[in-house]
Amino acid sequence: MVKSGFRFNVIPADGLATLDVRALPDEDMDAFVKMLEKVIDDPAITVTPYVSATAWPATPPSRIDTEMFAALERAQQVIFPGRVVIPTMLTGATDSAYLRKKGVQCYGLGSVSSYVDGGNRAHGNDERVQVAGIKPFLELVYRATVDVAGVK
Repeated sequence: MVKSGFRFNVIPADGLATLDVRALPDEDMDAFVKMLEKVIDDPAITVTPYVSATAWPATPPSRIDTEMFAALERAQQVIFPGRVVIPTMLTGATDSAYLRKKGVQCYGLGSVSSYVDGGNRAHGNDERVQVAGIKPFLELVYRATVDVAGVK
């Protein structure tokens, strides 16, 4: 995102560029900032990290040999028969990094069905999901929760 000036026909006195950097959990952000400064190579430009390098701790991935993961697989077979649960790493961030740092196994679930219209609406001003996808998503979460939390 770039902001500068106050009118289209006036040369701005200053400007601000904001980069949304999706770093890997163990990436050295201080080294990344130094690399940006070297590439920009202009003493008039200051690179200021918005989030500190320690904001999102590097943690091991959650295990797939847990009771919760098995419950998610069983629920998926009921709601979406024939589909396979595939662990992935997303480019977004969640609070689960702080929990995993303390040894808690955390699992994010994919979104409810979204519109497939050729556009990426994630986090846009027109972000939306299909209403028809909400019921199966909630049923999946409910079944997995009851499976793990219910009396056995």
